[in-house]
Amino acid sequence: MAVNNASVSTSPVPAFNAVRLNDTQSLIERLCEGAPEFEKTREFAQRVGVSTRHVERMAAQGTIPAVRIGKSIRIPVRPALEAMASAATSGAKAEAVTCDE
Repeated sequence: MAVNNASVSTSPVPAFNAVRLNDTQSLIERLCEGAPEFEKTREFAQRVGVSTRHVERMAAQGTIPAVRIGKSIRIPVRPALEAMASAATSGAKAEAVTCDE
């Protein structure tokens, strides 16, 4: 039996695996429920089901947006989830922002 992969995401992030592309927005809404505007990398990693190091790597590569404040990295939750969904379907990269104190 043939499987139609055209409508299924192939993201390396568990939260986006096997999600039909038209359901991506509802998944983002569910993942954003109760979330603050920004999260630490550890908190964001727990939200999407990956390691902290994976989130740091995605931020460094520009796959997700990130804000660096001194030595700390903060992840804007909704834009990062949207970037992850976009990257899962198109390979796009996000812009990283640095704020030095």
